[in-house]
Amino acid sequence: MNWEGDREERRRWLGKKESETNGNITNSRMCVLMFVLTVGIKEAVQTEKAPSALGPYSQATKANNFLFVSGVLGLVPEVLKNMGEILKAGGASYAAVVKTTIMLADLKDFKKVNEIYAKYFPSPAPARSTYQVAALPLDAKIEIECIAAI
Repeated sequence: MNWEGDREERRRWLGKKESETNGNITNSRMCVLMFVLTVGIKEAVQTEKAPSALGPYSQATKANNFLFVSGVLGLVPEVLKNMGEILKAGGASYAAVVKTTIMLADLKDFKKVNEIYAKYFPSPAPARSTYQVAALPLDAKIEIECIAAI
């Protein structure tokens, strides 16, 4: 389907009639549909240079020009070194990371994590969320996941 073409064709794909859209298709709905239609094939990323996944999931997955890195367990800075190996295997780098999520066993480690984290991610730093969690697999102190643009 040619998205630059017929508005009625786009409305059929979006499930809306002309009278329901007032001649317009909402941008958010169009963006969601475009993402869904363009994801296409996803590809698992695996490297022997980082610990294997602990369960039925991939170390990372490539889809739609993004690399989604699963949570990497460990101690700082090993967790960031392992994440770097996964990023490299997926064709990305720390500079390409747009979002990270950090889970800490103890939020008292927040300052130490920030000091080490800043050495790996160049400016502008990625968006980030940090949480203290009740427990992590293998009694790890930290788990970090990320999304990188590729």
